[in-house]
Amino acid sequence: MAYSPNTKKTYAMKVFNYNEKEINESYLNEKRFSFLKHQNVISIIRGNDKYPSRDKNGKPYFSSYLLMELACCDFDSLMKCPGFYGNEKLTRTFFQQLIEGIEYLQSQGVAHLDIKPENLLLGTDVKLKITDFDLSYKKGDRKFLGKGSIHFRAPELMNKMIDDPQPADIFSAAIIAFVMNSGYMPYLEDKLIQGNDLYTLLTLNPTKFWEIHNAIGKGSLNEDFKDLFISMTRYEPQRRATIREIKSSKWYNGEIYSDAELKLLLKDIIEKGQLKMSWK
Repeated sequence: MAYSPNTKKTYAMKVFNYNEKEINESYLNEKRFSFLKHQNVISIIRGNDKYPSRDKNGKPYFSSYLLMELACCDFDSLMKCPGFYGNEKLTRTFFQQLIEGIEYLQSQGVAHLDIKPENLLLGTDVKLKITDFDLSYKKGDRKFLGKGSIHFRAPELMNKMIDDPQPADIFSAAIIAFVMNSGYMPYLEDKLIQGNDLYTLLTLNPTKFWEIHNAIGKGSLNEDFKDLFISMTRYEPQRRATIREIKSSKWYNGEIYSDAELKLLLKDIIEKGQLKMSWK
């Protein structure tokens, strides 16, 4: 946390230590995304390439920092609160915000490449915010830094065979929606579930994937959601649902909470989870 006496506001400060005498590459990459301005993307206020500090022994060193919009908490913490999982209307509300954020990124030629609950924040305006762009891609880049995170990444990230990076964010968004809607992962990349490789079944045999979920007692998701989920997690990136197709799907266009309703609901969920929050 960092407080500015000039603006009388509190911000988040993300600090990157130098690598020996060199500026941290992750800082340099994330700073490039300070131009992004959208209600569902965390705002970077400014960066400082070379900030002098001293360690506990008084030895001087340099670091860089990004001053960023302060959010309430990350979704990984929020989703663990009692009462969050299994509320389809709540899932849809945040899923719509996530898709709005990804649509904006795509319009700017950006692919995040590591969409996961830890990289989603809840803003003081009760909006979902995409954050952490230190491994992200911008149109024109010659290489891909992002490799995704296990269980949330698209197959092309896991296999390091990326052609078009933007569909990878669509895949990850689907996994997050599944977890929010059900309270459990659709698969585990590196483990069998009751002897079944659900990761392979999802991408190669969706019908069998749902049969296994039903057999193990985890098949309560409705058919409209299942259809959307499968369309977003196809193995071939070029066959995945586009933003336009997602936004025209039946499940996407169901009921959502208003900001006022969402604030009241989250207040109850947060109190049960004993998270400390502040609202506008």
